[in-house]
Amino acid sequence: MKRFGKILFTVALLGLSLGSCDTGTVTEPKKDARYAIYQLALDDGYDGTYEEWLASIKGKDGKDGKDGKDGKDGKDGHSPVIEIGSNGNWFIDGVDTKIAARGEQGEQGPQGTQGREGRTGAQGSEGPQGSDGESAYQLYLRTHPEYSKTEEEWLDDLVNGRLGNKQVHTVTFSNAYRDIEPQLVEHGEKVTKPRDPWRSDYLFEGWYYGDELWSFIGYVVTEDMTLVAHWSEAYEVSYLDDDDSILYSGLVRIGEEPKYPNPTPTKEPQEGMVYQFKEWELVDENEGDLVFKAKYETKDRDLVIENGIVKDSGTRKDIVIPSTWDGYTVTEISGALYGSILDTCAFYGNKYVESVVISEGVTTIGDYAFADCPSLKTVILPSSLVSIGRFAFSGCASLEAIVVPDNVVSIGERAFYECTSLESVQIGRSVSSIGVLSFSLCHSLETISVASLNATYDSRNSCNAIIEKQNNRLVFGCKGTVIPNDVTSIGEHAFDHCCFLTEINIPDSVTTIEQFAFRGDTNLLSIKLGAGLETIGAYAFYQCNKLVEVYNFSSLALTPLSANNGYVAYNAASFHTSRDTPSVITVENGFKCFGYLAGSGAQAIEFAGLLTYVGEDDHVTIPAFIGMDPVFMMSDLFYDNPFIKEVTIGNVLMMGEGCFRGCSSLEKVTFSNTLLKNIPVRSFQNCTSLEEIVFPENITSIGSSAFGGCTSLETIVIPEGVTTIGSNAFDGCERLRSLTLPNSIAMIDEQAFSNMPALERTLYEDLYYIGSESNPYLCLLSADDYTKETYDIHPDCKIIMAFALGSATNLDHLVIPEGVTFVGRYFAYILMGTQPRYIVLPNSLIYLDIWYVSTPDVMTYYNGTEADWNKVAKIQSIMPTVDNLHFYSEDEPTDSGSYWHYVDGVPTEWPSQASE
Repeated sequence: MKRFGKILFTVALLGLSLGSCDTGTVTEPKKDARYAIYQLALDDGYDGTYEEWLASIKGKDGKDGKDGKDGKDGKDGHSPVIEIGSNGNWFIDGVDTKIAARGEQGEQGPQGTQGREGRTGAQGSEGPQGSDGESAYQLYLRTHPEYSKTEEEWLDDLVNGRLGNKQVHTVTFSNAYRDIEPQLVEHGEKVTKPRDPWRSDYLFEGWYYGDELWSFIGYVVTEDMTLVAHWSEAYEVSYLDDDDSILYSGLVRIGEEPKYPNPTPTKEPQEGMVYQFKEWELVDENEGDLVFKAKYETKDRDLVIENGIVKDSGTRKDIVIPSTWDGYTVTEISGALYGSILDTCAFYGNKYVESVVISEGVTTIGDYAFADCPSLKTVILPSSLVSIGRFAFSGCASLEAIVVPDNVVSIGERAFYECTSLESVQIGRSVSSIGVLSFSLCHSLETISVASLNATYDSRNSCNAIIEKQNNRLVFGCKGTVIPNDVTSIGEHAFDHCCFLTEINIPDSVTTIEQFAFRGDTNLLSIKLGAGLETIGAYAFYQCNKLVEVYNFSSLALTPLSANNGYVAYNAASFHTSRDTPSVITVENGFKCFGYLAGSGAQAIEFAGLLTYVGEDDHVTIPAFIGMDPVFMMSDLFYDNPFIKEVTIGNVLMMGEGCFRGCSSLEKVTFSNTLLKNIPVRSFQNCTSLEEIVFPENITSIGSSAFGGCTSLETIVIPEGVTTIGSNAFDGCERLRSLTLPNSIAMIDEQAFSNMPALERTLYEDLYYIGSESNPYLCLLSADDYTKETYDIHPDCKIIMAFALGSATNLDHLVIPEGVTFVGRYFAYILMGTQPRYIVLPNSLIYLDIWYVSTPDVMTYYNGTEADWNKVAKIQSIMPTVDNLHFYSEDEPTDSGSYWHYVDGVPTEWPSQASE
């Protein structure tokens, strides 16, 4: 038993007995702590009066101890001072009873202890200490087992007279559709609210007592009672997030509108997208039950939209242009006027974006808005769109299909120019203007359709062309076009650079082929000219280098090499223009080829030209001869061939441009050729599987974009003897780690090695170089730090690439050391704001591209004479005047002019010696 309980009970008894000692008379008991203790005694079976009870609580004398010594006289007793402190605890003679209750049992003293209930104990011998008795709290619990409060709470009830017997009432619950236990509640107390019951298709309204809703918070129980559940018929409403997870589900009374959850749902940003709740969309209604789904408006954190105009697209792959942004309706994808800064366009040059969805509300796509987005594959245009600007999607090489909505009125000049992967186009019913060259260089295009209700254009007879209705003029065609028999003219640029067009029949109804109609159709082999043809415009067949069969049924007298018709090929003998000439094209070893004579008489030589490859072998050898005729390879011979994996090229006489470009399966190329001097332009461009190449022995140059986009190349050793590398020659070779240049190299055009993140470079004094086996500093590529005021170029450097220091922001001066022979264009990019005080050019310089546009504030010190300067090859045909050009003179010159020399290592001008 706790000492705390014993102390409280003793204190209570002492307080009662001592309180009656002052007058010697017994007064009517007050309902205080003393009376409460008397009530406890009555509850425990005591049947005497209050006065008798007071007299009975005196303690008995203690018994004599055995064999114990006489104890000393005890001290006189006194009335203890009982107080309640500010902390609510009871204090006896200043001692906190709670602290005393937690103290350890004291040691037994030599004096006899006072009896348990007496004021003073009689003297006696020492005896063993008696066991603790039950506390008043425990005595109360023994007789009132229903009491559930703590000892401290009981003490508060005891002091304030709340321990009197109370009547207990029974509260039952009815019509709950589940068993709810009745509750026993003391009179004047509150009933505990049970969990709300559930009933299918009903909404629980609450517990009612009679006609009144029972308040479990405010009402108390005064009698036995039954609380009855009330219900209302209801339907279920569910609210889902956009991933179908349930956000909230509940019942709504029949006849009432659903109330949306509050607060509105939120969605965490994902992959740069921010989501803003827009509305609840009803997605299901089944037998009265409703299901709503959250709809969000997406905001790409990369997007920049100002006043409803999309300004910047960021770096995300998948983009959704929202219908609203910051309170504005999004109406325009920004573009730029021709000749202005294209960086202001929303998507111009974005190499990351792959798909774009434009929401409703956008009416305008500006000029150049999506131009040169190489990865863009899909675009969904809104029905609200009205105009597509000039060059809007030009150069989107991955775009596969486009559907022009019905509200679009105009498509600008070259809007889809050079979309080389575009396969199908659908033109809406309102389009009334299509700009020139809108779909030119779309090599893969084979399906074109115009909406049947279009008043201006049609695609009659599923011809896969766009025809003006008013004058039956074919304005645009593709490789899948079949010209209808009622077309009267082939429009300007109609088949311009339709590279996969191999043959075409011009029906008798056509009277005019306009200028440039078939320009650049590099794989056009055969054409039939109908009987009604009267006019062929200038350069109509310009650059149709493979056109070897011309069947002319018209009355026109054709001259293959005439400027007007643009039949510029290899030899007049390759053209056959009579009405009944048999085919000259044959197939040899999987190649379509033709033969012709070069020269005349005894000097005439017959050649075999390879036009295109029609086989499906994965390993192909290009022979040096077909029969007895030496071979040359026509341009685009294997263009986009999906089968070829390995090729061996023999001693062919010539190799045209782009012979293997787009051969995505090509892995290895071997030249067993000693005749070729150069790798032509775009020869292996975008051969994404190419891993190995064995160069020709006598090669001297590599053409522009020859290996651009060969993303599987990892190592390249360019052989000795190569002097020139064209622009973008290895651009985009993302995996190329090792590139070895020859010491013979003399010129490297701009961006030959751009977009090559894996390329290993040599760092010297904050500048990056690539080189040969013997000279790692042969070619200066770029800087590691563009904030310096000057740079120490390595003395072994020979080539300075274009734009090498193009991003330098604080350039003060620069000395290019002797030994440098080539300086690329804009290497310091002064045009864009870098303004050094002076630049020193070496006398070793052989080739100079447009290296900077000088200003009067920039001094140019050439370390040679004016005669030496005039020998430097100025690569660009239009060379800006170099202001403030000074020539080196060790001694002070005597003639007029601009000269300089070093003074303490600093270039210094000599004063002018002009005669008076």
